[in-house]
Amino acid sequence: MDAKNDAIELAKKTDTDYVTKVLPNGDTIKQLLPRSRYVLYKKEKVWTENQKQRAALLFELYPDIKQSYDLTMSLSYIFENTTDKLYGLTRLAKWHERVRQARFKAFNTVARSI
Repeated sequence: MDAKNDAIELAKKTDTDYVTKVLPNGDTIKQLLPRSRYVLYKKEKVWTENQKQRAALLFELYPDIKQSYDLTMSLSYIFENTTDKLYGLTRLAKWHERVRQARFKAFNTVARSI
């Protein structure tokens, strides 16, 4: 966003028009973030084609969001598909290690709660 603000400021100083970059799906970067919100709530297998395209662009531009999404979905998978307590604890321990390596503060809170 800082780069965009700098470009707008430069356009004002040089008395030229600022042209917003449009992504292949028709969104601008500013539009991509809020429009991707519902994509991140859903599992990848239920995304529509439009949501798949939007997610691909989002994850390409923001790799941290991709990593956060993957951590979230992997935790969801553990709770939905683990029936044995021992396997569940092992999977949670592995997930906790991935969270520690990712260094996302929000996930550390969840990991400590578990």
